[in-house]
Amino acid sequence: MYHFDGPVNNWVSDNVRRLYEDFIYPNLTEHQKVLLVPGAFGSHLNHYPNGTQVCDNDCYDKMCAKDAVDFYAWAKSDPRVVAITPWNCGG
Repeated sequence: MYHFDGPVNNWVSDNVRRLYEDFIYPNLTEHQKVLLVPGAFGSHLNHYPNGTQVCDNDCYDKMCAKDAVDFYAWAKSDPRVVAITPWNCGG
């Protein structure tokens, strides 16, 4: 699940964690765990195709840093989380 709109309060809990709680966790057996995969990327393309501004590299850096802190807080509070492995698009 991606977002490109800059740092958003509660984005991880309201979107990613909710998705896990609604669709992933109910299908796990007792011995299964989950892996969290936060984004870790930036882009010079900072607008939608229609030209609407979205984010620039500084904005993406702040967004990914905030998301990383929020994913870590989730992992610390949830024994079903076994690891965090950031995803980096384009190296």
